[in-house]
Amino acid sequence: MSFISDPLKWKEWYPGADSLAILYVEGKPKGIFLDSSSLVGLSILNINDSVVTVGEAGKTATQRMEMGWKVLAAGNENTVVAQWYMDFKLRWYPWEKFKSLFFENIYGAHLERGLANLKELSEGRRSSSN
Repeated sequence: MSFISDPLKWKEWYPGADSLAILYVEGKPKGIFLDSSSLVGLSILNINDSVVTVGEAGKTATQRMEMGWKVLAAGNENTVVAQWYMDFKLRWYPWEKFKSLFFENIYGAHLERGLANLKELSEGRRSSSN
């Protein structure tokens, strides 16, 4: 959970975040800016014991996308499952519905790469602490 609940640690595993600026709210790291112009970013909305929820933030944010991570216990005591999800709030426009068909192709590889990075980082830290 520490890797996904701390935006400073996102730079270690979130694809592309290593070169992005941290978004600070009231002096605390709350997310990342998604571009160099610092107009839109991702900001943590909520953290509990197994879920981190993130939403759009910034001057041009539309508030129509929510993203998050769920960390679930698996059957084996040495295993956890991390799920990374994106929830798009689409309007009724046909072009928005049509565009949604391509979201998996656009974001799928990015999410898979991030989860693989997170797994490698987590397992590396676990083996070094044993």
